[in-house]
Amino acid sequence: MARPPRQIAILALVLAALVPAVAHAAPGAVTLVRAAGNAGSPAEQGFLISRVWRMHGSTAWQSNTWARRSAYALDTATAAAHPDWVLMDRYSRPLYIDGLPAADFANTDFQAWWIAQATAQAAGLRGLYIDDVTMTRRTYLSWGSSATPRDPRTNATMTEANWQRYMADFMVAVRAAFPAAEIVHDVLWHKGDAGADIARELSAASHLAIEKGFNDPLITGGAGTYGFRTLTAFVERRQAAGQGVILDAPTDTAAGITFGLANLLLLDTGALALGNDLWTAPGRFWPAYNVNLGAPSGPRTSWSGVSRRDFARGVVLVNEPGMTSRTLSLGAGFAGPDGTAVKDVTLDAGTGLLLRKVPVVATPTPTPTPAPEPPDTAVPVATATPAPPRRPRRRASNPTASIAGAAEPGQTAVTVTVSRLAVSGRVKGAVSGYVHVTVQRKRGKGWVTARRVKPNISKRGRFEGAIARLSRGTYRVGARFEGTGTARPSRSPYRTRRL
Repeated sequence: MARPPRQIAILALVLAALVPAVAHAAPGAVTLVRAAGNAGSPAEQGFLISRVWRMHGSTAWQSNTWARRSAYALDTATAAAHPDWVLMDRYSRPLYIDGLPAADFANTDFQAWWIAQATAQAAGLRGLYIDDVTMTRRTYLSWGSSATPRDPRTNATMTEANWQRYMADFMVAVRAAFPAAEIVHDVLWHKGDAGADIARELSAASHLAIEKGFNDPLITGGAGTYGFRTLTAFVERRQAAGQGVILDAPTDTAAGITFGLANLLLLDTGALALGNDLWTAPGRFWPAYNVNLGAPSGPRTSWSGVSRRDFARGVVLVNEPGMTSRTLSLGAGFAGPDGTAVKDVTLDAGTGLLLRKVPVVATPTPTPTPAPEPPDTAVPVATATPAPPRRPRRRASNPTASIAGAAEPGQTAVTVTVSRLAVSGRVKGAVSGYVHVTVQRKRGKGWVTARRVKPNISKRGRFEGAIARLSRGTYRVGARFEGTGTARPSRSPYRTRRL
């Protein structure tokens, strides 16, 4: 069977001896980053190479990939072989991060081992994507409760100041070992960029990854610790300092996708990238990610209570979370995504909008209608009546794209546990998406819902979410995975626990 021309073109890209990387898009267009996953078919590989700037993963099938590894999560075999590398709390209980033993990243032997492992893993690739570069103490007991580590150097509780100093020292050592590589740090933006050790850590990276991006449910309006303006200012400062920023926000709703995309276009000076593994797969690609609004006329501005940025071919509007709904009058010359002319729009809090500029057509001046000629008395010549025009077939509105060879979603399995302050677990077979977790308390012979939380899944399939402290009692916890374009929905059984 002959291949369609589009598939032939994609295969030609894959089979070429040298495949150039997708260039980082200029402001007004979108630069995409996503998990590498499995190599897939040649058609799927070509699709990703033509649309995605960088990929990341523990393994790679093409060179424009960052080798991904945690800053201090140890595999169980290495932890068993080097128990002195594992962080403990003051009761000598081992601590964990992402469900794996947490390493003492200030230990110089661990650092040497980590760098040797990373050197082999990143050979021939663009560099490293380092998870968990957190400038706050983050370790957990085996059942998920947060716990503070003991400092092996002082044998006292590790202070946050020492944690930050040790992490900065480690990241500076990694940069020294990879002087020419692209290095991504997965950071907590709400820790800011002030302070000597935080500044040292940030300067050791070429790019910063912000998980959940502007779709983080923690974001509030204003300029507080988790404020929208705090995040926008952080992103702008890091770009001005010469760093790239990746807004990695897996979201599956049209409003969430548009909000994340609008904020990227609002702030991009040529160094921002967007991640959404749910809608950048070969068989599931959001069409708006192909947008190109042209060159910006300047930076974002405040306009009628919202943030606005104008481009040669369009405009972007964002209403930050926590604000009132805004009805805006744009005037003539704009069209929505479906091409319909738009003059007035309403933006709810925490939403964004992209509009395209269209030419304004002047209404022509009417001309007088000439008087009719007297009727011709000659016998008219019979003519065939033309057939009515065929109604054009309506195009489907479902914003999906497909390509030959796309795989069916895989099976998944959910496990979950609960502590007094958090829920955590894993979705085997998934690398993104959301989990609905329900915590119920035993009351008499029945159960009543005590907490609900919706954490997102990390690239390693793990999730965790903080909850309000639970009082003592008997609880059960269950989780439901929503599913994505590459992973089927699944549900865990309830698990009962005495707290």
